[in-house]
Amino acid sequence: MKVRAKVMGAAAMCTFLTSFVVASCFPTLLRAGAGFVFVMFACICVIASCFAAFVLRKTTTGLSLEEIEVEAQHHVLANEKERAGNDAVVIAKQNAAECTECINHLQTVAGRCR
Repeated sequence: MKVRAKVMGAAAMCTFLTSFVVASCFPTLLRAGAGFVFVMFACICVIASCFAAFVLRKTTTGLSLEEIEVEAQHHVLANEKERAGNDAVVIAKQNAAECTECINHLQTVAGRCR
């Protein structure tokens, strides 16, 4: 559930920042006309929804929160491996105390992990 807390924090921050931007811009844009403001914000919402649905979406149908968290940890481990330039063995040993399932996943993906 560590991932869930971080993602919820990021989502709350994005919500507050978006609300601030809208509240800051709305009075200025209202001078152009209420219809214009509505259409502009509607277009932004449609574009953002399409981006999230087709680019950012990862299928999690039928997965529990714990399974989604394990998949997210696999993704983090893969990114750490690329950034550090280390092999999967070193990364797995560093994270062995936290995630034994991640090690099993690395073994299947990266071959032998010892």
